[in-house]
Amino acid sequence: MQHPDPWRSQLDNIVDAYRPKQLDSLVWIFLDYVSLHQYRRDPDQESLFRRTLRDMHILYAHEAIEVHRIEELTPQRVRDGCMPSPFLGVLNPCWGLLGRRLPWAFRSRIPVYWEAEQTVMDVPIWELKLNFTPYAARGWCQAERQWAALRASLKGASVPLPPEMFRSQMRQLKFTHQDDSETVFELQKKVFHQKASSTANLLVQDLDGEGLAVLLAALPFYHKLQELAVNAVPEHAWKLALAVVESGARELRVECECLQDEDAVALAADLSKEGCAHLERLHLKCATIGELGSHALQQMSVHLGASLDLALTVPGQEAEPGQPRTALRILVSKRKQPQRPDPPMQVPAQSGHADSPSFGGEVSFSLPKLLIHQWPLQLLLIFNFSARSLPEKSDDK
Repeated sequence: MQHPDPWRSQLDNIVDAYRPKQLDSLVWIFLDYVSLHQYRRDPDQESLFRRTLRDMHILYAHEAIEVHRIEELTPQRVRDGCMPSPFLGVLNPCWGLLGRRLPWAFRSRIPVYWEAEQTVMDVPIWELKLNFTPYAARGWCQAERQWAALRASLKGASVPLPPEMFRSQMRQLKFTHQDDSETVFELQKKVFHQKASSTANLLVQDLDGEGLAVLLAALPFYHKLQELAVNAVPEHAWKLALAVVESGARELRVECECLQDEDAVALAADLSKEGCAHLERLHLKCATIGELGSHALQQMSVHLGASLDLALTVPGQEAEPGQPRTALRILVSKRKQPQRPDPPMQVPAQSGHADSPSFGGEVSFSLPKLLIHQWPLQLLLIFNFSARSLPEKSDDK
């Protein structure tokens, strides 16, 4: 790595976003570039660096941590307007027209580790290797984004992709080391299963059609889910109840404001299939189902031998002040025994530069039960600096 933010654009972004929070709270900030030993490291520093990379995904997926992503590249106007002071030798804010009138070679020098000289030295920014790969096209960045999406509270656009969907969508991503792609896929799979299988309560806000498709694919992996609440639901949201049953729910209660007769008929048909044969009891509260839907659900219960409770005249509940309005709530009171978890993933040593997040050696990513939920952290902010319009060498993500 040469430098993640030579124009201090990302630093300004962080300061502007989080300085107000310091007025009434203690803010802990984790920045990978300044919080971890960088290349070139001595043996002790290398050991600490590898140890951190091994469990970095825990930080991204932890409920107590806010992940702040800077996805935009540094604007051209910022790069053109920033330069070092020839007297202070440090990067200064933009100097406007004065800076533009000076020769480019005098504008910006920054201390970086220079491989050719094997030492830290001041180097003109224009000599550094720029990386203009968009954030959305970077493999490690998207893996980190997926880890950060594994929360108990989700936005519609941040529903985590299940592994096969992630692999399919990420095939076109760019990696500094192409061998890293399989490592990313396997690690994302492991992290997804660990977090999904330990999540008991899930709140989804602003769910749209695209988010619904992802959530439907992800829910069968939430084997310990006890409550799912959605504040706004798109068309065909009834399929969420089906997905929860497919995750192993034997007894569940569904409260909704959106189920019509045709939806109830479709739900009954899908619940009658073999994959839902373990369903023992369904309690449904919905004021919008008519006689046709009610009859279809009763036939389903007879077919499965399951108990069915229908409350079809209950008005919608009002949300508490300051809380999102819930259009769909699913409560699970009994589940099948979950399958045995996958064995710890062994990541083989990778070739490449020392800073590559390839996790050399055999490293286990198996976590103690519910560790992700139990860490006694206060507030830790991780800033994803992989979206850098900056000079990079082969060690970057």
